[in-house]
Amino acid sequence: MVTIDGTEIVSGSTIDGQEISEITMDGDVVWTAIPDSVIAWYDATEQNASGSVSTLEDFSGEGNDLSGSATYSSSAINGNPAFEFDGDSDGFDLGGDPLIDSSMENEVTILTVQNYFGNTGGSTVDMTVVQGRDTEDFQLSKREDTSPVRWRVDNRSMNVEDGTATGEVIEVGLADGENIELRQNGTTQGTDSGSATINGGQIFELGKDGGDSGRHFNGYIGEVRIFNEKLDSDTLADQEKELSDKWGISLD
Repeated sequence: MVTIDGTEIVSGSTIDGQEISEITMDGDVVWTAIPDSVIAWYDATEQNASGSVSTLEDFSGEGNDLSGSATYSSSAINGNPAFEFDGDSDGFDLGGDPLIDSSMENEVTILTVQNYFGNTGGSTVDMTVVQGRDTEDFQLSKREDTSPVRWRVDNRSMNVEDGTATGEVIEVGLADGENIELRQNGTTQGTDSGSATINGGQIFELGKDGGDSGRHFNGYIGEVRIFNEKLDSDTLADQEKELSDKWGISLD
């Protein structure tokens, strides 16, 4: 949380009638306005929690709180708090509902701050974010053995398998119905083109895949921001830079 004279700064805040877009301190971006297209924002630095967590609060204002389980760790990613997932039973969902549906024109951007520890057994794929347990609308996941990071849309109609699985990372998946891109720490890891539809009607989950008991994330997730558009390059760069400064993860 960033405050000025005791007032919390949020997207839409103004000074002398001018909307605040960015705040810097000693050359570092300490706050950037989150674009209006945000539909879910989960952030361990914003949530007042300790010990076991059964709800991930949505700070986007859209009311997309998630239910499930994880453990709040007060000093996890470079001294910042994060939600720790045990790789066995932890994870959250939106109560059986989708987050992105067919009205959103097949566009999505997912930004995550995470530290994946590695696979704990069972399935070789561990989910970070997924919508759809079988014929997935989209999937951002880890697989250490052959394809470290997967970003898939519309049941593999478009698919990227690249990047680094373990360690602290700002990981991003983007899609617009014709193109997808996987990024880590500000650098493109892979792209794919084609045609993909996000139909909705699929369950949105974080840190698990309820359709496969072995697909549980093992590690820390500090923050997740989800937008119902493919962010343009400048806006995306601003978001990545702010997350880099906030979480102490260097961009490549």
